[in-house]
Amino acid sequence: MSFYDDEKDSAGAHAKDYYGIRIGSFCDEARGIQGDVWLVNKTALQITNWKLRSGDGRQVRNFYFSTEETIARAERLFKVISTPSGDYSKPIAMDLEDASDSETIVVLIPGGYNKWKFFGVIENGEKVSDSWL
Repeated sequence: MSFYDDEKDSAGAHAKDYYGIRIGSFCDEARGIQGDVWLVNKTALQITNWKLRSGDGRQVRNFYFSTEETIARAERLFKVISTPSGDYSKPIAMDLEDASDSETIVVLIPGGYNKWKFFGVIENGEKVSDSWL
């Protein structure tokens, strides 16, 4: 498995996007949650190919970090936006309500990655079983 996406620019040169160290993938078809999770550095994760099916309005979904004893919501979320002049990160709402299709999301880790053992999605206050790494 490669950690890079290989793309050619208009001149035919190859460029490789580095996402970080791959942690795993979300794949919960029942809830419409999918994405590849990467550790970017000690304070951020990046989720590529993020897909989220819109709920019926009653689901409140959030990213959380946990150990066996403690749980904490992600510090902040950003959506990576690609433009002709380059990529930028746009702050987004903490509640994952809007449908997403193949987006890249940056998740800030509360207190740094070495504090936590697990990362996942909580829906309406309950762990989503197939959405924890």
